[in-house]
Amino acid sequence: IATLLGANAAKAAQITQCLSLFYVTASLGLMNKIALRLKISAKARAVAVGLGGFLPYGVMMSGAVNNDPLMTLLVMAFIYFTMKWYEKPTIPNIIPMSLCIGGGMMSKMSAVLIAPAGAIVMLVKLWQERRAFGRYVKQFLVFGVIAFFMFSNVTL
Repeated sequence: IATLLGANAAKAAQITQCLSLFYVTASLGLMNKIALRLKISAKARAVAVGLGGFLPYGVMMSGAVNNDPLMTLLVMAFIYFTMKWYEKPTIPNIIPMSLCIGGGMMSKMSAVLIAPAGAIVMLVKLWQERRAFGRYVKQFLVFGVIAFFMFSNVTL
């Protein structure tokens, strides 16, 4: 797009860093939202988000042109939506979880490492409300179909 708008190849390569910067910045916003859900004080949230934003890895990732920042954003979003689903387990709340884990795996396969933690949260909720087994099976099927469909489009 940048070259179509008149930028040379070197400038276009630099412009692509804006996406990585956006992903890292959005990850910091999600970090704050996760801390809000955990009911962490404002000062502690500021310290956590400040550390997340100024650690060397975050700074380097914001200028990198690769898939790491997108995968990090999608894993953070998966954590946030898992917390949201845990508080109110409904199909509309489980769909973003599956989209985030599927998208994370599409961007980088190491995103699958967060899946066992999400599965444990889902199984704990199922155990706590085992009388509503059928309702959770439906939700888990929706989650599985979406995540598997996205994962099946990944070329290994």
